[in-house]
Amino acid sequence: MTEQPGQAFLGNCLLFTRALRQAGLPIGLDQALAFAQALEWIDLGSRDEVYHTARSLLVSHYEHLRLFDAIFNRFWRPLTRTARRRQMMPRAPRHKPHAQPFTIERRTLKQRPLVMIADISGSMEKYARLLLQFLYSVTHSLPRVECFVFGTRLTRITAQLKVRNIDQAIDQAAHEVIDWAGGTRIGASLQGFNRHWGRRVLGRGAVVLLISDGWEQGDPELLATEVRRLQRRCYRLIWLNPLLGRETYQPRVGGIRAVLSHIDDFLPIHNFQSLETLAQRLGALSERRSR
Repeated sequence: MTEQPGQAFLGNCLLFTRALRQAGLPIGLDQALAFAQALEWIDLGSRDEVYHTARSLLVSHYEHLRLFDAIFNRFWRPLTRTARRRQMMPRAPRHKPHAQPFTIERRTLKQRPLVMIADISGSMEKYARLLLQFLYSVTHSLPRVECFVFGTRLTRITAQLKVRNIDQAIDQAAHEVIDWAGGTRIGASLQGFNRHWGRRVLGRGAVVLLISDGWEQGDPELLATEVRRLQRRCYRLIWLNPLLGRETYQPRVGGIRAVLSHIDDFLPIHNFQSLETLAQRLGALSERRSR
């Protein structure tokens, strides 16, 4: 299958930021996403523009500049005019051919819609803008994506995130949400999704990403009922939890305990590596559920 521009674009960005992280530069997920998004607004044929964009967004300490320059010079090369027309993105020439970038293999997922439902309640407030950036990046990298957010009620933000400018897209999406950083009603929000949107957006075996820390203030039984209903209607239900990346985390809160038996994958989403794990899991989806 021919790799789509959005996939290769994000894959190469993450390969580069991974190389920097492995060398010891403290690069957070928000920086990696910001870098990927910034490259959409510069001339990728200009090595200087790519360099200064990367340097301004990925280097936070003066003592890391020399190391950054060394990795940049090894990793990036200017594209020929023909290659630029064909790819429209930077390439990483020195990674091994068998290395797996942040791309999703389109033979299982290409024909499936992707539905993302993200928690933006008070307990998730520090992740909220980063989550919107993540939703924006996926929306502009893959076809057939639907995006929803919730606190105490569900809000569809698919149209807002399709705006080309990322700042405008995120601002418009945030403007639609009236319960930002408020309470959490996961079960009631999923009930609204199942009733009003499930039939519309879960056709052709959609993959659903549910992003939440699981701090439910509503009825755990309602949550379990709606998650079970959602799982039955989609191809695969993946719960992404930013708290799962903590070594001390245990899924003991009522919301998580109520749904663990009704989700297909329970994965962290807290750093750069967790996005790669997610991409690999999506790329390895089989024809049927494993359970």
